[in-house]
Amino acid sequence: MIKKLFVIAVMAFSSLYAQEPVGSAGAKFLSISVVPRASGLGDAFVAIANDPSSVFWNPAGIAHIKNFAFFTSYSNWIADGRVPAFAVIFPKYPLGTFSFFVSGIYMGGFEGTAFDKNNNIVETGTFSYSALQLGLAMSRFYTDKFAAGVSIKFIEENLGSVTSAYSFAIDAGTYFYTGFKSIRVAMSLQNLGTDMSPKGDYDLWLMQGSEVTTEKRKYESYSLPLTFRLGIAGDIIKEGNKIKRLTASVEIINPKDNAESFAVGLEMEPIRMIVLRAGYHFNLDEGGLGAGATINLGGNKKVDFSYNDFGHLPDVLRLGLTFER
Repeated sequence: MIKKLFVIAVMAFSSLYAQEPVGSAGAKFLSISVVPRASGLGDAFVAIANDPSSVFWNPAGIAHIKNFAFFTSYSNWIADGRVPAFAVIFPKYPLGTFSFFVSGIYMGGFEGTAFDKNNNIVETGTFSYSALQLGLAMSRFYTDKFAAGVSIKFIEENLGSVTSAYSFAIDAGTYFYTGFKSIRVAMSLQNLGTDMSPKGDYDLWLMQGSEVTTEKRKYESYSLPLTFRLGIAGDIIKEGNKIKRLTASVEIINPKDNAESFAVGLEMEPIRMIVLRAGYHFNLDEGGLGAGATINLGGNKKVDFSYNDFGHLPDVLRLGLTFER
C-alpha cells in the first residue's frame, strides 16, 4: 500500500508540471481551507498536521490520534460564502485510524436573468450555489517513523434548478520522521478524481445584428482542483523554560490550475494553555498573511481561530473546535 501511495503521488506530481496552469479546474470550494490551524500558519501545515483537522489537509496526520476525537469549523468566505466542516476520528488498533468527514459551502442570493420571446432581458428569480465533499479516511503508522493515509470522497456541486454535477476522488498523504532531531517531511495529494459533468443543457443566446437566436448546448465537463503539497517541519525549541515549544514549517504548494507557491509558518506554545501561530503564503494574487491561536479549554477541548489577509478582497476569519476523549 505504501508503494502504491508513492506511485500515485509521483505520477500526479509529474502531471501537474506537464499542464499549463490556466484556471481549468472547477469545484474550487475544495481549495478553500477549513482548518484554522493551517490558515493561521499561512497554509504551511502538511508536515505539522497531527490532529483531527489533518484529514482535510494530509490524511496521514490522523495516525497520530490515539483516542476518539472530533473537529468542527466554520469560515466566512468571499461573496457571503459560508464554509462549515466536520470530522470524526475512530482509532481502531491494530488496523489504523479511521475518519468520517464532510465540508461544503453555501452562497445564496444570486439573481438570474434571461431573454423573453421579445428579446427583452427579464429576471428569472434568485438561485443559490452549494457544494459538499463527504468521505472516509484511513491512516496508520507502518513503522515507528512512517505513516501513510488515504481518503475516498464523494463531491457534489449544485446550482439549484440550473444544474448539478458530482464526482469521486481520493486524497493521499505521507508523514515521515527523519530521525534527525524533530525534523519530519510530509506530502499530500488532494482531489485526484474523475471530471465533473453538469447535468442537462443550456440556451446560448447569440446576437446577429438586431436579431437574437438561441442554440442548445450541453454543459462542458471540468476537472477537480488537483493539488500536491510537500513540506518539512521541525521544533526549534522543545520543552524550553520560557517557551514550551516553537515549531517552524515550510511548504510547497503545486495546484493543477494555478502557479506554484510556497508558505512558511511558525507555531509557538508560550504556556500549555495557549498556542500562537503566524505564517505567510507567497506568490498569491491577493494577500498571503495568516495568524491565529489555539486556546486549551481543559478536558481535551480546544478552540482555534485564524485570520487571513486577502488583499483587496474581504479578510477571512475561521473558528474551530476540537475534542479528544
